[in-house]
Amino acid sequence: MTTVRRPRSVASATPAAGKPLHKGQQTKAAIVDAALALASQVGLEGLSIGAIAEIMQMSKSGVFAHFGSREELQISVVNEYHQRFEQEVFQPVLAL
Repeated sequence: MTTVRRPRSVASATPAAGKPLHKGQQTKAAIVDAALALASQVGLEGLSIGAIAEIMQMSKSGVFAHFGSREELQISVVNEYHQRFEQEVFQPVLAL
């Protein structure tokens, strides 16, 4: 199995508006971060609630509570990738 490290704490994470995230939002952001890292290694189809729960050292039901389904987790990963790409690649190129 591919090794994916648990993401660093996102306690200081803030959304674009600059407001601190609540604990549930922090946890969800950390799960998406871990899922994005895993998906970059095994693909979207390789994502599973169980694999992410193991990486996050959470129960499967704890991960499931944040997304409701594997498909919602996958959609969240795609959305996060899109946001990061736009922020880190697309916007800087437009600025040039």
